[in-house]
Amino acid sequence: MELKITPKTYLKDILNKCPEVKEFFKRYGLKCLTCKGIKQEIIREACHMHGIKVDKFIKDLKRFLREIDAKSNK
Repeated sequence: MELKITPKTYLKDILNKCPEVKEFFKRYGLKCLTCKGIKQEIIREACHMHGIKVDKFIKDLKRFLREIDAKSNK
């Protein structure tokens, strides 16, 4: 995945690049995947609204995306 993941990355951009990330978002309680806000929300805002530590979320998200990449490159 070639998208740079930062606190300012839009959730919709991540979803567009990697639809499998829905599973990861659900694990973190981000159930906003069907609401209008998903198109405008960045990682930092989503984490703040759900009481999630941004740094841990990004670290775990990057790990998840690496695992997805590894599976697709086999």
